[in-house]
Amino acid sequence: CPSSWKDGQFPEGQAQFPVVGVNWYHARLYAAWCGKRLPTEEEWERAAHGEEPKRWPWGDYFLKGFANVQGQALMEVGKFPYGKSPYGVLDMAGNVSEWTDSWYAHDIHADKIIRGGSYLNSPLQCTTTYRDGFFPESSREDIGFRCVKDTK
Repeated sequence: CPSSWKDGQFPEGQAQFPVVGVNWYHARLYAAWCGKRLPTEEEWERAAHGEEPKRWPWGDYFLKGFANVQGQALMEVGKFPYGKSPYGVLDMAGNVSEWTDSWYAHDIHADKIIRGGSYLNSPLQCTTTYRDGFFPESSREDIGFRCVKDTK
């Protein structure tokens, strides 16, 4: 369970908030338990901007109120409906950075790629193409995840 949860329960009033504070391994295990998986970096980016590359899910210009960026706190999922991607996917910019299943290779070590930026980041760190790496065995209160399911 995330470190902020008590006795395996999410904090009161946070049922609609993203799950944060879990490392990549826990996110991957949860996704598998649900019969899903974490998206690859390519899948994440495609879901964020659709067929036509855009700087943010809604277009090439940042619009205040379309994403939770440079904020003071994590917010409920879907609080910014105007910021949805062309595929209707919400919160692809800001709120929480999200684990992907892809590796980010550094000269010294390898991290897992996180995408989307969080409420702590500037708009330029919450674009559809901005990427960062983070230790897969570590967690942070502004990193969460989303699951994907293959169609057959």
